[in-house]
Amino acid sequence: MHAGKLPTLSDPSYAVSRGFWSLLVAAGMVTTTSSLGLASAPSEAPNGIATAHSNLIGHWVKQLPQSVNPSRESLVLRCFDTLQHPDVIGVAHGLVIHATAAKVISILDDYDHYKDLFEDTVYVHVSPIPNGLRESWEQKAPAIFLPNTRFVVNTLIRDELPKRKVWHSRLVSSNQLTGNDVFVAVYPLDKDRSYYWEVDFINAKWGILSSIAMSSIWSGGIEATAVSDLAIKFRAENPAWSYSLVRDFAKKRVDTRLVDQCVNHRVALDLTREPPLREP
Repeated sequence: MHAGKLPTLSDPSYAVSRGFWSLLVAAGMVTTTSSLGLASAPSEAPNGIATAHSNLIGHWVKQLPQSVNPSRESLVLRCFDTLQHPDVIGVAHGLVIHATAAKVISILDDYDHYKDLFEDTVYVHVSPIPNGLRESWEQKAPAIFLPNTRFVVNTLIRDELPKRKVWHSRLVSSNQLTGNDVFVAVYPLDKDRSYYWEVDFINAKWGILSSIAMSSIWSGGIEATAVSDLAIKFRAENPAWSYSLVRDFAKKRVDTRLVDQCVNHRVALDLTREPPLREP
C-alpha cells in the first residue's frame, strides 16, 4: 500500500507505497509462482493474482493478535528469504507512532494525498468493492523512455476498532507488475500512541538484475520501505508539516545500518512448514 520509485540498472533504489512494492520490468520478466505447502487461502482473502505467498499472507492475517506490546518503539525490519523461491523479496516491518490510531488511519485512508506523501505517485483512484476498495494506481517511470506503471489492487478492510484495523491487498492487473501480497495493521497502544505493522512479498524474476544487481535491489527496496514508514510516522506526529518536509525528514532519518542488518541477515522462510506469524 505505498508508492514510489522503481529499480533500474542505473538506479537500483526504489520506494514502496502503502503495503506493496512496485516492480518495473525494465530488465527482465516478472512472473507469478504457484502456492506450495499451504492449505487453501481463507475465503475472505481478496480476489487477485495468486502467488506462492498469497496463502501465507491470508493465514497470517487470520493469526493477527487482538493486541500488541512492541518490544521497541523505533522501526524494526525483518527480511525474508523464501527457500522455495529465492527471487522473492519479503519484509516485515513495524514501528510505534506517537499519534492516535485514528490519526494514523486517516493518513492511510487519504488516497488523494498519496501523490504528496510518496514520491513518484501520479494518482491513486479508489472505488468500493464488497468489504473493501479497488485501488487504481499510476506511478512515474524511473526514465523518460519507459512507460509509467499502472496497476490495480483489491484491498479488503477489516475495521475492528477499538482493537485494530487491517488492510489485506492483492494485485489484480497491471501493465508492469504481478503478484504483490500484503497486509497492514494499525493497533491503538494508548490514547497517544499506535503501532504500525506491515508485511510485503514480491514474487518476481528479475531477469539480468537477479545476477548482477540483486543485492542492490534488496538494499534499495528495504531502505525505501523504511522511508515510507517514517513518512507515515512523521506525517501523523507533525500534522502542521508540509508534505515535502515530511518526505525530506523521513529520508534523512533512515538508519542505513538497520537496513544493512535486515538485508544481510535475512530469515529463512520455508513455505512447506506454514511459518507462524511473528511481530517484526
